[in-house]
Amino acid sequence: MNEQPVGKSPEPDEHAETVVLRNARQLPPPVFVDPSGARRRRVRWIVYTVGVVILAALLALWLTQFLGAAEPPAVDHAAAWR
Repeated sequence: MNEQPVGKSPEPDEHAETVVLRNARQLPPPVFVDPSGARRRRVRWIVYTVGVVILAALLALWLTQFLGAAEPPAVDHAAAWR
């Protein structure tokens, strides 16, 4: 029995079968091609818009946290019992 010591990687088999990977040139052509780039520009502007909206919401959240806690309105207890 040929046991491998713990922590040692096995020696490579010099007579192992070689596997050939497919070349990218052999792949079928893409299904959708946008040569004008209009789709990419539209998606980019949508992502920019969503990013600006998220940044504005975060800025509003941070500003409200830094401005301090909100105080409840004053209640006139004497008027409440009349």
